[in-house]
Amino acid sequence: MNNFAVIEIAYAHWPAGILIRILTNNPCHLTCYHTDKTPLKHPLSRTIRGLTVPWGVYYCFVAYTAVEQTEPGDTLYHTFKITPWVECQTRWFTFQGTVGAVMSPSTGPIFKHHHPGAILDTLILRPNAPGDIEQYLAQYPANGPTDHWNKVDDITPDEAATYVYAYNSNIDAYWDLYNIPNHTTEFGLIAFVEVTLRCQRQGASGRVKAYLKISGTKYRASPYQNVTLNWTNYSFEWDTNPNTGIAWTWANIDALQVGLSLGTAAFKLCRCTQVYLEVKHWR
Repeated sequence: MNNFAVIEIAYAHWPAGILIRILTNNPCHLTCYHTDKTPLKHPLSRTIRGLTVPWGVYYCFVAYTAVEQTEPGDTLYHTFKITPWVECQTRWFTFQGTVGAVMSPSTGPIFKHHHPGAILDTLILRPNAPGDIEQYLAQYPANGPTDHWNKVDDITPDEAATYVYAYNSNIDAYWDLYNIPNHTTEFGLIAFVEVTLRCQRQGASGRVKAYLKISGTKYRASPYQNVTLNWTNYSFEWDTNPNTGIAWTWANIDALQVGLSLGTAAFKLCRCTQVYLEVKHWR
């Protein structure tokens, strides 16, 4: 079967453009044709027994731009990045494509969409398993499970009830990495990611910094932040993927591990009770 039909459609907006994602009933490879010109309707007629009667209509779709789906090959889900498409602008678009590299006779319906403006949304991902390294920091309670990640996975921070800590150590000497779950339904361009750590020191000084690990390499935030005597959130931001130097993708997020390093003065304590990743994305 080389026909296709559009089953679902979703939109994600950012200030300069729109992502369109559709689901089709059969795998295919599609191109989106979009225009800011209102399609014109042309009625058709047919002669039956000498009488001319109305017989359908066709639409004139002009001044369009073609954008191929981002996914390679034939797929069920199809994503199109259309730019520029700014706030308050309306466009019309439809789809054509191939099945097994053969042109499909199907054409999608003509959709109309208005850019309502972009909203920066937040997806929070918390530790759910040990990362590659989870041994240098200590944990409290010490006689509990040896997985450090479940001492810092709180939705609501429990402060001194469970935490990881460093005692009498230099920053970067003691650190942990934690796995985080894959994203599920989120969709849209990622603006930046941020690791937040809730920490507190006991004594003269304390320092903290966040870590990311992706593609086999560990990246640490710079500089560290000084920890106070009160429980406080400390956030570290990455605007781009440090491994590639370009914008984050959802595949990057699924490959991430997050972590932290703690440092403190001689014979003093610095501790962390909560770790989570915030993915800031446009919708």
